[in-house]
Amino acid sequence: MNIDSMQYSVLMPLWHKEQLDYLQQSMQSMVQQNKPPQEFVFVLDQPISKKMKSFIQSLLPASIDIQFVKAYHLHGQGLGALLKEGVTKCSCPYIARMDSDDISLPSRCEKELQLFAMFPDLAVVGSYLTEFSHTPKDLHSVRKVPQQGMSIRHFAKYRNPMNHSTVMLKKDALLSVGNYDSNFSYCEDYELWYRMIKKGYVLYNIQESLLYYRTGSDFLDRRSRKGNRHAYLKLRKIMLKDHFINYFEFLLFTFIQYFFSVSPNYMKKFIYHNLRK
Repeated sequence: MNIDSMQYSVLMPLWHKEQLDYLQQSMQSMVQQNKPPQEFVFVLDQPISKKMKSFIQSLLPASIDIQFVKAYHLHGQGLGALLKEGVTKCSCPYIARMDSDDISLPSRCEKELQLFAMFPDLAVVGSYLTEFSHTPKDLHSVRKVPQQGMSIRHFAKYRNPMNHSTVMLKKDALLSVGNYDSNFSYCEDYELWYRMIKKGYVLYNIQESLLYYRTGSDFLDRRSRKGNRHAYLKLRKIMLKDHFINYFEFLLFTFIQYFFSVSPNYMKKFIYHNLRK
């Protein structure tokens, strides 16, 4: 299959108070892909201003379609609910996830589509990502994930095996497992990968960084919040019930996450950055 004929949508949830310079960098990084998208699908849980809407429209060439999905009824229900709504509105067979403050490298989507073209059984393709706080010149670390097969399955027992903001998904495979689950607002992607792995779908990670991921100064604090812990615990209980993990693994990984959440920030930084290696 020639990737010139392959079409993909960019799926991006949008906050009504987005920082416009971050949004501009993010959108331009997708518009300027070696293989540009056919459409942008923005999911809104609150109305955006006319100024923001005009700003967004000014960044997109006429060759790229745009949808503003008004999902105001989902306000407060989390990212999983917004993504689930957005997926149903995407008109292309492939969907590239993108956050409004990250920056994709120009070759990202081209390389992901090339893999889909070469291996039709793939359902999800992602990559490494490089973390930064303010500008891509201020880089922290590379978040590495396993490449394929049993390495992804084993990794998924204790950590998220895909970098969500880097992935491109095959829409029909995503819908066949029930789409995103709005009940997992803090780990909606991890729970989705788990269902796809259980169903036998093939996931793949390109072993290079194709995206700059903006962490922000409160990144580690956000990962330690009570809601985040509860969502991961809920998912691990499902894994335990499915015999995907055993009791020892359940207790070990639950303890590690709790220890991380209550540790002082200097300890969190040490643990987090060593996990990246």
